[in-house]
Amino acid sequence: DPKNALYAGYSQGAQMGVLFLHELADTADRGAFARLVLLDGGWNEWTRDLARKEHESGLARVVLVCGQSRCSEEGKKRVGWMEQAGLPIRFEYAKGAGHTWGGAVNDKLEGALDWLFEGDPRFARVD
Repeated sequence: DPKNALYAGYSQGAQMGVLFLHELADTADRGAFARLVLLDGGWNEWTRDLARKEHESGLARVVLVCGQSRCSEEGKKRVGWMEQAGLPIRFEYAKGAGHTWGGAVNDKLEGALDWLFEGDPRFARVD
């Protein structure tokens, strides 16, 4: 689904995903991603302009989960920019978890998945 993709990245993979969005922001391929999962990376690459462009292009939801205090401090500013642009974001901080995608960071991500996939029938739960 080239116009409704999910991107998930951890650490440098999260950073590269956001940098890829910068590359696509002014091209015909803009709007390729509908949902993003950024684990312990990718917060520092957001700008106000990118948040606005991604919201306009149809980015539906972003989940940012981290376990580093730096992310908690610096990421909050970027999250504010995303919220100001109207971009739905869920920010989760696993205090003291460190740079990992396991443990408490994973727990925070799992807790955000229902919100991330809400409204997308491809990810509907089947009981």
